[in-house]
Amino acid sequence: MHRPDLLTNTDKKSALALQLRSSIVSGEILPGERLKEKALSEEFGCSRSTVREVFSILTSEGLLAKHPNAGVEVKRLSSAEILSAMEVRFALDMVAADSIIEDATGSRLAEVRSAFSEYKPAVLAENSLLNLQAHLTFHEAIWRASENEVLLQYWPLTSSIISLHVAQDSRRRGSATEDLETHSRLVDALATRNRDFIRQEFYTHTVLAAKNLLDRKPY
Repeated sequence: MHRPDLLTNTDKKSALALQLRSSIVSGEILPGERLKEKALSEEFGCSRSTVREVFSILTSEGLLAKHPNAGVEVKRLSSAEILSAMEVRFALDMVAADSIIEDATGSRLAEVRSAFSEYKPAVLAENSLLNLQAHLTFHEAIWRASENEVLLQYWPLTSSIISLHVAQDSRRRGSATEDLETHSRLVDALATRNRDFIRQEFYTHTVLAAKNLLDRKPY
């Protein structure tokens, strides 16, 4: 992990948090790897209290795990936890999808299309953190388009799980073009208003994709 040049000109806490997020999502720092407060403090030229604050931020985001008397490490999800989380996410995705296809005005679907248009250039950028943020923003937009406030309360936890899943399997994922195609299929499916077809596409995108990644050997 390399200290970015911008650290001398920007808030060190924000810069350190950004660097650690990027390193976790890209797979540079692996799940289960310990993070050392003293080493990071020296590398980034900041106080140990600043490092602890960053640890707290990333722990609240679900990327790190704190263990009493054992320090902080990148959180690791078991295969069973990933699959269970994706099954729950699929069910919640369908709550959003139902609200979108039941909207006779088409405004909710239009929101999803707009979000996808913004997603396309970001996901094609060769930056793992930017790709993840674009991914999360697009899926959150689907939930927001549903106008279901109760559903949206579950988004912070869901986004943390997605981030961990991406980080844990970053070396086994497909290309940005493949990601773009899979998300395009979700938009196209919603446009059909065919619930069975939509259900199939979202299941493939979440649960089946997770199963395939877990079965695939790392490169």
